[in-house]
Amino acid sequence: MATVVEDDGSTRRRQHKAHRVSWMLHHGPILDKLHVLHKCDNPPCVRPDHLFLGTNGDNVRDCYQKGRRISSGSHNSNAKLTAAQVEAIRADPRPSAAVAADYGVHPGHVRKLRTRHRWA
Repeated sequence: MATVVEDDGSTRRRQHKAHRVSWMLHHGPILDKLHVLHKCDNPPCVRPDHLFLGTNGDNVRDCYQKGRRISSGSHNSNAKLTAAQVEAIRADPRPSAAVAADYGVHPGHVRKLRTRHRWA
């Protein structure tokens, strides 16, 4: 993070991430609601030729186009349960602690699965 004094006459100071400071130093102010995005997909990069402005929607589209979207459900590489296991957990009438012990997960996770706060 870097501290930049705003040129709007105010005395307030704001902290900005380094890539935003790089953009401002080379191109000027960043309009409200715009993000500074990376062509190189390297968040610490501050090279001005690797940066471009875009909306939140542009950022999401860029993420999908470059294959950086985190998969959900069993497609996520960190998933511990399959879709079939989640359905079985939801159908199991036993207390969360007993079900959690069978599947090797925390009872709170079982509750979140049952209330659809996870795997909606």
